[in-house]
Order: sequence, then C-alpha cells, then structure tokens
Amino acid sequence: MKKTKEIEKYLRWKFKLRVLKFVRDHGSINEACEIFEISRTTYFNWKRKYDKYGEEGLLRKKRDSQTYWNSIDKTTVDLILKLREERKLGTWRIKWYLERYHDINISESSVYRTLKRNNVKPLRLSLGRLWGLKDTLRRPLDITFKLTSSSYDLTLKKQKQLNAINTQLLMIVLELGR
Repeated sequence: MKKTKEIEKYLRWKFKLRVLKFVRDHGSINEACEIFEISRTTYFNWKRKYDKYGEEGLLRKKRDSQTYWNSIDKTTVDLILKLREERKLGTWRIKWYLERYHDINISESSVYRTLKRNNVKPLRLSLGRLWGLKDTLRRPLDITFKLTSSSYDLTLKKQKQLNAINTQLLMIVLELGR
C-alpha cells in the first residue's frame, strides 16, 4: 500500500515526538541520536521548536507563494495572462509592454514561468512571424497573371494576404507592361 502525503507527514511528526520522549525518559541525547540515526543538530532543532510551539511546532510548514519577497502580485499575473490571451504577445514583448506602459519591472524568465505555471502554451513560431511577413511565407499567394496584347490583368484570389511585398511586385509588373 502506498503512503499518502498526509500519512507520511503524520509518521514524521510521530517519529520526532518519539525521539523527544526517548530523551526525556532516558536522559541521553547521544544515545538517542545513535539509535534513531539523527544528528545532534537535528535533535536540538526539534527540541527548540517543541519548547517554543509545542507539538504543532514539529509539523513541517510549507511557505505560501505570497510570502516570498520576490513573488509576483496577482494583478501583474492577471495582466500577463490578459496580454497573452488578447494580443498573443511573446515573453519579451510582454516584458517590454509592462515596463513601458505600466512601470512594472519584471524579467522575461519570470513572465515565462508565470505563463508556464498557468498552463499557457508557448506561441507557435512561424516563418511569417520570424520575418514579419505574417502568413505570406507559410501559404503562398495564388496570383495569376493573364497576359494579353493590350493590358495585364491581375487576379488576386486572397485579398487579405496582399502586403507590402506583394504591392511592390505589382508595381514592378505594371511598369514592365508599359
């Protein structure tokens, strides 16, 4: 049978009480440390906690995430999640946005850890994002040129994919036709 965390926690607490009771009954700290295979420093730490807080002092206390000096406050976490959700910004751009518009100094790695802790998947890197061309390089444009004797007829099947590069291409084609 597998021990649950609660059972393991209880057994550790009971072990500490047993060690302290053994020393109280027999009076030998060295003997207790040898029998239970603990160091004298560990024994005196347990004894100090027991004397100060009683049996509750022997329970292991885990810190809350809000008690750390460098924890990120809830409003900043919400702002990071909102920026990723609404604007699809990466970690560096979120960091930059927070510094520039909200006067919040936070590292890129902290933004990354916050997103990861909240189960936000990383953005998919595409060639279009890499080169600033959006979808142009991922899906080629369907541009067909019909050459006739009098003029050039340009048909665009996907109007949304027309960007600055395509506009320059169009200008070149039209100039060649003159």
